[in-house]
Amino acid sequence: MLLADRSARLLRLPREDRVTALFCGATKSLASGLPMASVLFPADEVAMTVLPLMLYHTLQLVVCAALARRLSRTRAPAPSAPTSAPPPAPAASTPAPPPTPPRTGRR
Repeated sequence: MLLADRSARLLRLPREDRVTALFCGATKSLASGLPMASVLFPADEVAMTVLPLMLYHTLQLVVCAALARRLSRTRAPAPSAPTSAPPPAPAASTPAPPPTPPRTGRR
């Protein structure tokens, strides 16, 4: 997790992208480790090999939950809107059809 955060800072990514790199880079252990373990180890040894990986993945989720709570309290400042120019007017489109006359109740 530290490596993902430091790499994102080194690349000078915006805060939103750094947070994304932090969470996505940290929680890939089970998704990538389980298929590799099933290929590398015999079937009767996979369970004991994957158990520490599953415990580590659970620890990652707990740490990420705590980090998410902390990061939600320290939000980045909102980007300031440009005040020099008014927003552009909507593009002109085809004229609207004339309104239909009200119904009188007789047919």
